[in-house]
Parts: sequence; C-alpha cells; structure tokens
Amino acid sequence: MARYDDDGGASDERWLEGQPTVTDHRHLEEPGGVAPRRNASAIVLLIVVLLLVAGAAIFAAVHYLPMAEELSRLRSDAGEARQRGQASEAEMESARAELARLREQHAAVRSERDALRSTAAETEATLDALRRQFDVEIQAGDILVRTADGEVALDMASRILFRSGDADLSDRGKALLRRVADTLRSVETRVIHVAGHTDSKRISRTLQESFPTNWELSTARATNVVRFLQDECNIPGERLAATGYAHYRPVATNRTERGRRLNRRIEIKLSARPMAPAGH
Repeated sequence: MARYDDDGGASDERWLEGQPTVTDHRHLEEPGGVAPRRNASAIVLLIVVLLLVAGAAIFAAVHYLPMAEELSRLRSDAGEARQRGQASEAEMESARAELARLREQHAAVRSERDALRSTAAETEATLDALRRQFDVEIQAGDILVRTADGEVALDMASRILFRSGDADLSDRGKALLRRVADTLRSVETRVIHVAGHTDSKRISRTLQESFPTNWELSTARATNVVRFLQDECNIPGERLAATGYAHYRPVATNRTERGRRLNRRIEIKLSARPMAPAGH
C-alpha cells in the first residue's frame, strides 16, 4: 500500500528502509528462553525421582529389611522347633515302648512270683498230706518225706515194697502205693519221677539170670512202680517217668548193714515244673 507525505506525495523506498523489520520470534530460541527452562524441569524431575528411590531404599532399610530378617529368624526358629518337636515325639515313642516293655516285664515277674508262691504253698500242702498219711511208716523209718531242690520227695524202703532180690511188688507194697497215689493224683500239674536205688552188693548168682547187675534190678523196680501207678491207680502215663540208678546215688555208706538198708529204696519225686501237654 502506498504511503504519502504530508504534501500528498508517495513515500519512497527510503522510508521503508528506516523502519524496523517485523520478524516472527516464535521459532527462534534465544539464550534464557524456553529450552533452558525445559532442561531445568527435567533435572528437577530426575532429582525428585532419585529422592523417591532413595527414600524407598531408606524406608526398606529402616523398616522392611529388619522385618525380613525377623521373618527369616522366625522361620528358622519354627524349623528348629519342628525338629525339636519331631525329636521329642521320637523320644516319647521310645519312652512309651520302654514303658510298655517294663510293664510286660513287671507283669511277667509278678506272674512268676505268684507261680512260685503257689508252688511253694502246694509243696507245703503235699508234704503235710504225706506226713499225716504215712506217720506210722515215718516213725518206723520205712518212709522219709522231704524236699529236694524245692521238690517233694518220698523215699520208700525197698523192703516194704518188694521181697528180697525181687522186682515184683508185694501186697504190702501195692497197698502203700495206692495210698501214695491218692495224694499224687491231687497234684495234677506235677511230673512224678520214680527212681530205683540199690546197695553196692553184687547180685547173687541165683538172681543174675533175671538181673545181671544192679542196673537191671533198680530199673525193673522203678518201672514196676510206674506201671502200677498207671494201670492200677489211674495216674496218666504222661505224668510218669522211671529211672534206675543202681548203687550210684547212695544216701548212706555201703560199708554197714544200716547204710545199705537205707540205700535200697524207691524214690518218688514230684517235679516242680508243669508237665508237658499230652501229645507233645
């Protein structure tokens, strides 16, 4: 657009050159402008983030790490407690097993004690019964009632059971054995051992055909007593045993007549052990 002077004339190029040039400053970045302010904001933001991270680290160090250590310690203590608990349980099981074993042992000892007391009472009762039953023969020295290792023993002189040099029972011998059997039958849990004994004199020539030595004579006499107790007195055979000892178990010297008379005997002993069941 043309511009005119006061005198109405158009202005020339010189007027235009003397005026300031209009420039768009929106696209110019000058020192101290927008860019420095943006850099400052980024630095401030970075500092804030670093402060937050540092604060979080400090918080973790102050609060979380001790808690984590405490939790780890508690877990460790819990593990040790479980191990101690398992060990204690094992010890308790062992103690229970030992207690059960001791109770069984105590029961066995008590049962054995009661059995011994019962056996002792039974032995004493049997001794008393035999002594009353054979008081006359005991006074005459023909029968001896005694105990041997806790067992009842009845020694009967051979002369009241057999004729001299014979193994067959006499009538008097049978009558005496029937009286003995009355007591033996009442002691049902005992084994009856019958042993034959002789003196040391050799068998006479007239008897050697039947009994070559004292072994045969002592064994035959014991066997005949056992058979009589079983066949005539109804004592079960599993409760009976017969043995011959000849003259090798003397109770007196064989150098005197009295001693030889004492050695010639039948010994009936009641075993303290329970008899084995039939068929075994």
